Parts: sequence; structure tokens; C-alpha cells
Amino acid sequence: MTVRPNWLEEFVNEVCVHLHAVDDAPSLGCHASQADDLWEVTLFFSPTETIGGVRDGERTPCLYLVDVMTLLQVFETVDTASWQPLPLGPEDDLKSHFAIVGTYAGHPVWLRVLAETPEQIEPGRFLDHQSGRILNSW
Repeated sequence: MTVRPNWLEEFVNEVCVHLHAVDDAPSLGCHASQADDLWEVTLFFSPTETIGGVRDGERTPCLYLVDVMTLLQVFETVDTASWQPLPLGPEDDLKSHFAIVGTYAGHPVWLRVLAETPEQIEPGRFLDHQSGRILNSW
């Protein structure tokens, strides 16, 4: 298992400043892994899953904006910046996302900000239909 360096947490915190939820922001998920010298960082807001009522089990994605111009400034250098509007195929778990490859604190980073949480990841919060309360799970 790779130990996550301190600069990586600083990087994620700086990136998060440029992600703006439209409504009450749910938890933000982060997956980071290292492949050779490149750190892959994937961020996604949790969906809210309804418990009970006619919408039981329905997942509602978080509406949010990315301040792209200021996000690019987090990086020392930017090699590529791209937007994938649709999944590339049935096996594409990341689906729609914005990606930047560049350097941060001298380290190569591949950042991906997903439009929605991958389906295999459990929601980070639930809306209890009966009480109207939101329950956070991560």
C-alpha cells in the first residue's frame, strides 16, 4: 500500500476550493493512487439516496460548478485539460468528467472531477422521506 504524502492532502484541499455546490453540499469523495511517478486523484460529490416513499432508492446527484480558470491555477504546469461529456462505453465507470494533467509541488498529477459518483460507491448521504432528515454516512 502506498503512503499518501502530505502534499497530496494540500493539493486536494486546494482543488476543493474551486468546486461549488449549488445546494447544501454533500460529502466529497476522493480516490487517489500512484502509478509509477504519476498520482491519479479522482474527486466526486456524493449523491443523496432517498429512503422510503415513492422515490425510495432513487439517487439524486449533487449539482455543482467548477471554477475552471482558478482550478487550473492550482497547478504549477498544465499539460492537458479535457472534458469528457459522455461515457466512452459500458465499462467506463468515470463517465462524464473534467480532467487535468499537470504538476503540483513538483509532482505529476492526473486530476479527474466526476459529474457523478461511480455507481459501485455507496451514497455518502441519505434523505429519510418520513422525517425529512439528511443522514450522512461518509
